[in-house]
Amino acid sequence: MSFASLEAVTDPHSIRVAMCPALSHGGIAHYTYALAEALQAAGVDTKVLMYDEPEYDLVGYPHAHAIAADLQLATSRRRKLTSPVQNLAGALLASRGRGVAHFQWSLGKRNDRLVWRALHAAQKRIVYTAHDVLPHEPDIMSRQHCQWVYDRADAIIVHGEKLKATLLDNFTVSADKVRVIAHGNYNFVSDTPGSWQRDNARASFGFGASDRVVLFFGLIREYKGIDTLIDACREIARRGLPDGQRLRLLIGGRDFKNHWSEAGYQQRIADAGLADSVSLHMLHIPMPEVARFFHAADVVAIPYRRGSQSGVLQLTYSFGKAAVATRVGSLGEGPNRDVTRFVEPDSPAELADALYELLADAGAAQALGAKARRYAETELGWGPIAEATRAVYDSVR
Repeated sequence: MSFASLEAVTDPHSIRVAMCPALSHGGIAHYTYALAEALQAAGVDTKVLMYDEPEYDLVGYPHAHAIAADLQLATSRRRKLTSPVQNLAGALLASRGRGVAHFQWSLGKRNDRLVWRALHAAQKRIVYTAHDVLPHEPDIMSRQHCQWVYDRADAIIVHGEKLKATLLDNFTVSADKVRVIAHGNYNFVSDTPGSWQRDNARASFGFGASDRVVLFFGLIREYKGIDTLIDACREIARRGLPDGQRLRLLIGGRDFKNHWSEAGYQQRIADAGLADSVSLHMLHIPMPEVARFFHAADVVAIPYRRGSQSGVLQLTYSFGKAAVATRVGSLGEGPNRDVTRFVEPDSPAELADALYELLADAGAAQALGAKARRYAETELGWGPIAEATRAVYDSVR
């Protein structure tokens, strides 16, 4: 479903919301774009507030919602002093005339405590989407600050029932203010016209007709389980694919805090005998290039050892690709079970079995991908998600 096909609500008392993904790059920015567009069509006047650098991923994408790149990252000594004041001013300006502030990400302990207190003093209601219920890196987001955020949010949105249970089990939070709303599709990415199709995408990476390609896509971080994936690919290569097919592992994504080198992945690849089988592209992938990676793939691997949800899995569904993912967070919840092959985390043998089955049987992989695309178009459509989010806004006003 396109955003344009959603029936706009012509309510003169439309809700007005300031939405803050903070980040101008990556999955949270993309999620916010899709949600903000759907909310506009659902009668919610939405303004999105983000950092002024790096350049917004979605520059050039059409949008009915307003955008303000008025937040500052503390990227210099001077900005460490000026950014809290700048961010407070940006939040107050973006929320002027808007009764709800919806945060998709933390601005960091110092900024959150300044900005949230000021917004509450200005009689704004705050909604927080906990994309990561439990923090991945305590130096970025501690459990103590998570508790502070959850205490002060008027409503908390999570993307699955298991995530709600995790939140309630690990933090002192009233169940009444936690709402479960699905993570929507990324069809606006997969369906944007472009030059990449399967043949030229694969050729651009040097893949041939006999190559069977596993894609790992996204930020390279410890919890993503790349070591498990490398070990699984070693096992697949040991078995050998049928009919002279060759395994290729395509890795695309930016390295997070030099994790690739610190984890020793390059040596692990060499020790596994996979040096000639891995195509590594360790950089930020611009939006027009996302399709290049997904069109080149036969199967997408999401081998996370922990997590909440995965925008990469939603991208995989939107591109109509077969996925093998681990049972972490709410990834394996609900209808996801029927359109994804799920395995236990930290299990190279189980991951290898699931990947091998789909790599060896192209028809099965294509059928699973087609089923996933139908799921993206229906269950993960943004219309119902926007209406459910609007209901959260109504409940806190």
